[in-house]
Amino acid sequence: MTRRVRRSASEVSIHKNREPRHPVRVTARMRVGNQWQDVAIRNVSSRGMMLAAETPPSAGEYIEIRKAMLVIVARAVWVRDGVFGIRTQDRIDLGELLEAGKAPPRTAAPQPSEERRSRPRTDETAQRNRERARQFQFVLALVAIVGVAAFLALQVAQLLDVPFAAVRGALGGS
Repeated sequence: MTRRVRRSASEVSIHKNREPRHPVRVTARMRVGNQWQDVAIRNVSSRGMMLAAETPPSAGEYIEIRKAMLVIVARAVWVRDGVFGIRTQDRIDLGELLEAGKAPPRTAAPQPSEERRSRPRTDETAQRNRERARQFQFVLALVAIVGVAAFLALQVAQLLDVPFAAVRGALGGS
C-alpha cells in the first residue's frame, strides 16, 4: 500500500533549493575571535558545513576552520545544542577536505625551536626599540642643526658680501 504525504508549500520551498549534504567524520580546529578549539565536521555541502563543538559560535559570528593546510572562512548561520551550521563565501572542495582529513592528527603542540627560545623577551625588545628611537631622534636633530647652521652661514656670507666688496674696491683690490 502506497502512502501519500501531503506537504505544505512552505515545507516544499524550504527543501527545494537545498544542496546535497555529504556526511563526513573529520576533526579540525576552529578560531572564533582569538580563541581556538577542536570541532568535528559532520556533513559538507558545496558552500556550507554542519559541525559540532564544545563551545559553538553564536549565529552571525565569523569563524575560521583549519585542517592541515586547508583554511575555510565562514559565518555561523544557526546553532543548536552544540551543533551549528556555517555558510562560506567560496565553494568547499570536498576532496581537498577529505584529503586533509587523512593527515595524521597532531598529538602535542610543537616545541618552540631554538631560534624562538633565543629571541629576546618583549620587554627587552621594547627597551632596545626605545633606545634606537632616541638615537634616531638625536641624528635627526643633529642633521637639522647642521642644516640650519649652513643656511645661516650662507645668509651671513651673502649679507656681508656687499660691504666687503665695497671695502675691497676702496682699498684698490679686485
